[in-house]
This record gives sequence, C-alpha cells and structure tokens, in this order.
Amino acid sequence: MIPLALILAGCAGRNMPPQSYIGRYHIEDPRADAYRVCSVVNCDENSRLKLSAAERQQLHAVFEPAASDAVQERQQVGQAVALLERINGAKNNTAGDEARNHGTFAGSPQLDCIAETINTTVALLLMQREGLLHFHHTGYPGHRGPLQLLGPHNTAVMVENESGQEYAVDSWFFANGVEPVIVPLAEWRAGYDPDKDPDRLKGSAAAEANSAQTAITPAN
Repeated sequence: MIPLALILAGCAGRNMPPQSYIGRYHIEDPRADAYRVCSVVNCDENSRLKLSAAERQQLHAVFEPAASDAVQERQQVGQAVALLERINGAKNNTAGDEARNHGTFAGSPQLDCIAETINTTVALLLMQREGLLHFHHTGYPGHRGPLQLLGPHNTAVMVENESGQEYAVDSWFFANGVEPVIVPLAEWRAGYDPDKDPDRLKGSAAAEANSAQTAITPAN
C-alpha cells in the first residue's frame, strides 16, 4: 500500500528535492564510499554499501566519452543504472529480482516499485555527485494511480537542465541489471508500458534476431 502522503507529495514533487523522498525510508544522500539501497519490498530493510575503486571506475567508464547532448546522456544513464543494479545486487541479495512483481516476495530478492524507485533515485544522485551528469539532474520521484485511472506505481525521475523536461527512469519493468525504461514523465503518467510500445518491441525483436544470427556457426 502506498501512503497517501507520498501520493499527495508526488503532485507537488517538482518543487521538492529527491532527498526528501528517499529520506522517508531512512536513505541518506549517497556517496560512492557510503550509500544505502533497498534490499526488500517497500524498502522495509536497506543495505549499506560502497563502491570499490574498480566499481567506481566502471561507473565512470559508462560516461566516456562524455555525452554530446541530452539524448546521448540519457542512454548512458540507462546503462549506468543497470550497472549499479548488478553491482548492488551481488552484494545485497537482490541479483535475482525479476521483472515487475513476477517473483515471490517473502524471503526473496524481489523488489517492488517503491524499492526500485528509491534505488534508482540513489543511483541518479550518485551519478550527479560523481559529476557524471551534464545535461540532467535528479528529480523528485513520480507517481501514477487512481487520478490517472491506473494502478498505483512509482518511478525515479531525471530532469533535462535546458528544457526542464522530466523523464521517468523506471527500472521496475525489467529484471535486475537490465536497462530501465526512460520516457517523458507525462507519457509514463499516461500509462506507458514497454510491453505495449511498438517501437521498443520492434527494437527488441531486431536485437534478438541479430543475436541469434551472430550465434549461428557457419557449416564447414
């Protein structure tokens, strides 16, 4: 159940720092040498982690060379979120988190949309602190639900500096370590679902076909 206070806060979120959202779950502003991420649903428990020198280097490598525009930077952010999920998952038993809510919750590595929203917000704040974001900054998480005639759902948000355009960065749709959905927040609030996105499905099908073709060993 999502607290009413968080739903109402989401309406005024543009004027609130993302740290105020994660702070409700006892998650502080992250640093590479000390940060917390959720390890169970609803973020009822969290794990205190840190990036090793090698892991920090991996994160920075995602942004090399530096993006030339906001579109390219959003692609890098997606890759970095996936990388941090893999790093964190190996340390706090969430590597087995399945797409959406497909996994069983009790005593499992499954995370719900609240935990995913917090963890992705932590990842964005970490990138920001590391000086990796030049065209965006971390926004206050977004919410959709009864007001949009949809089931309740949350997402992390980043904001394009020049235009002020907000983008949902939603890692809940996919399993641990898979790049998140990054779409305009207004589109996400209207009910965006990657399984109903013809462009994404077309891209996925092409990628699978290319992978299958690459895997074929020519006959002698």
